[in-house]
Amino acid sequence: MGKNKIEIGLKELLILFFSIVILIVSIVVKSDKLLIGVFVVWIMMMIYAFTDIYNHIVLFFYLSSFFVFLIGREICFVYFGLERYYTYLEPYNRFTFFLLIVSLVFILIGYIYSGCRYKFSMLLVKRNRLRDINTNNSDVHKVYSKICKITFYICYIVSIISTMIQAIYIKNGGYLVSYMSENKSISPLFSYMTAFSSIALCLYLATNPTKKSALCALFFYEIYGVLTMLTGHRYTFIAISMTVIIYMCIRNRIEGGWITKKYIIAILVMVPFLIIFLLALDSIRVGGEFKFEGGGKSIIAFLDQQGGSINVIKRIFYYKDEIEDLHFTAFDNLRSVLFENAIVRNIFDIKVYSGNSVEHALYGHSLAHRLSYYEYGEMYLQGHGVGSCYIAELYHDFGMIGVMIGSFFYGYILKKINNIQFENYLGDGILIAMIYYVILAPRGNFDGFIGGIFSLYSVFGTLMICIVSKFVIWTRMRDQK
Repeated sequence: MGKNKIEIGLKELLILFFSIVILIVSIVVKSDKLLIGVFVVWIMMMIYAFTDIYNHIVLFFYLSSFFVFLIGREICFVYFGLERYYTYLEPYNRFTFFLLIVSLVFILIGYIYSGCRYKFSMLLVKRNRLRDINTNNSDVHKVYSKICKITFYICYIVSIISTMIQAIYIKNGGYLVSYMSENKSISPLFSYMTAFSSIALCLYLATNPTKKSALCALFFYEIYGVLTMLTGHRYTFIAISMTVIIYMCIRNRIEGGWITKKYIIAILVMVPFLIIFLLALDSIRVGGEFKFEGGGKSIIAFLDQQGGSINVIKRIFYYKDEIEDLHFTAFDNLRSVLFENAIVRNIFDIKVYSGNSVEHALYGHSLAHRLSYYEYGEMYLQGHGVGSCYIAELYHDFGMIGVMIGSFFYGYILKKINNIQFENYLGDGILIAMIYYVILAPRGNFDGFIGGIFSLYSVFGTLMICIVSKFVIWTRMRDQK
């Protein structure tokens, strides 16, 4: 009890200390009060997550992503003298900062609510339920887990081959060509298997495999993430690395011995070096040269480079009239899954737009593509874009109430992922798969996880795993008789 009181006191002292420092510095530099509010709320939530990181690892990474993509550049403008640009968007700063505060607050509310529901459910369900399930259905569990594992490694081999083909394609045509046209040398089957490999892995990890087997699969998955950087993309590597660490922390919370705080601190120490590497990669992939100008300047440059997602929110106000005809952009992936999949598309001859094209920008339902076209014009057709942001999509579609509900949902899911108990193979597998998309939602679509997890190939692949597992079990039972 005394230790808990000390920990709670430490959190409060850290929050108070950093809040006072931020307020004093902000007064000196005459910062916008709403930006101060965003920073203070973020600091409070970050300290809350970091001081009990095993129980809040998912929230910790989400907040890190939130800072990099939505707060970092503005902080550099105010506190580190970074020269402002995109000045035509300045009139929308204050309301944008207010939306960031609203989103953070409702993420925290959803997170706490989810935690309370979890604690209540633990009072109703015995903690040894997982052990009972695995004992009573040991054959079912082993077969299902093995099929998931085999499926992952088959898809993994294909994904490595596809990545190498894509790397050669981009090396010959340039990084931006990947946004302009599809690589025809990769067969659709290979593309589907590559996309499903991460889902198969998550389904396998949800079966609570042994430490050795799980770490082996995670190791190969991390190698794939590293190799994807040969294609010039950084998103996949970062998302995979976060998923690996989060899974290890979740298993450590349940059974211990997976990851220590020293290991986490070592990872945090490596972050500045990773930032420098990612900066260099960004310069190289567009044909430029990288010049190291010191650690501090490199971090500022990184935050400046990655912090453009906040401008997506500002642009929904700037281009308000031009995007008035766009509706339900926050559910663009859901629309694609339900009405633009291969089956429905062929039956009803539905026109589907892809890549950076005028048709996709003007006649599609993507806020990111529409804004990119208006912002970059011809450069958009060459592969440039502004990206997206879940807050921008929610506010454009549903106003303030949309930001509140959507952020509450994200907070609920973040805690739900962190509280995985490996009791439901399919449900927990979906939650683990959501990490990849939800963590980076500040720079992506609100429903990005739907496109990745519930697409036609993912549903088909998951059904095949279940059917094959049932068939193997039925065959064994028949032979025993």
